[in-house]
Amino acid sequence: MGPDCLQVCDPGTFGANCGQFCHCQDGPCNSVTGECTGICEPHWTGPTCSECDSEHYGPLCEKTCSDRHCDESRGKSSCDKQTGRCDNGCTAGWMDADCTMLRCRVPFVEDVASAGESITEHDGNVLCLPNYCFFETHLANHCRRTKIWLECCGECRQVEWRNKIGRFGALVPVPPTLGWNMIWRGKKMADAGRLKIMLGLKLRIFLFAQSNGRCIVVLLVRNRDHQWIKQVYKMNLQISETFEVKVSMGRGYFQVQMKDKTVTIYHNSDFWRVSKAITRVTVFGNFFTESLRYVY
Repeated sequence: MGPDCLQVCDPGTFGANCGQFCHCQDGPCNSVTGECTGICEPHWTGPTCSECDSEHYGPLCEKTCSDRHCDESRGKSSCDKQTGRCDNGCTAGWMDADCTMLRCRVPFVEDVASAGESITEHDGNVLCLPNYCFFETHLANHCRRTKIWLECCGECRQVEWRNKIGRFGALVPVPPTLGWNMIWRGKKMADAGRLKIMLGLKLRIFLFAQSNGRCIVVLLVRNRDHQWIKQVYKMNLQISETFEVKVSMGRGYFQVQMKDKTVTIYHNSDFWRVSKAITRVTVFGNFFTESLRYVY
């Protein structure tokens, strides 16, 4: 290579203008032919160790053919060494040429089959993973009850919204059970600000952030007599400081964890009655929500 063609190709390259690559494990390849004198690096094969072996594909042979979710009801699929494309498409719940990306429907649609839009695991507002559930009403309840795989449903153990600012509402697809918790994660974006998190009509969490870095926290829970019980405390909170608000439920109480503080606030009502009343979490204010997650 070089203007006078007197320079030898760098190790790992060969051919005209050193434009081809070899992947020899025991040293550089021949700078003209690309042939390796020893064996190839893992996942590579051929005289010049420049093509994927039969079990791998991709630009760097870094993807495994067996990790795909090809529809093989009509026979075993080949594995294209560049794209990994499945011959007959994907099994239910998967998409892309190599069937390695989960297909998720728009969160909380009544009729999944007729939902024309779809989102991917890279969507900015919801997270799609095998154990995340994006179904509403009977579909969510069916999944939770039977533990049977439904498209993008898994065990319905988590639901998450991400990257929100201002007001938004997040439906609770299945009534909370003992062990359920809600985790809000975000940060204050200005000197002074407010955040309000409402779990149905049963629990309200208020944060009043002041310009001096102090923050007043007010917890309100509604008891069986429909009266509000209040607890107030203070904490330090700086601009752009990321923190979490975690809410869990016990028999007759809520527990709220925020930074290094844990507060138990009692409502003394029947757990299942309270649980059924929590159908939606609503977030208000000018804090940035990195994520709002339910864990069953």
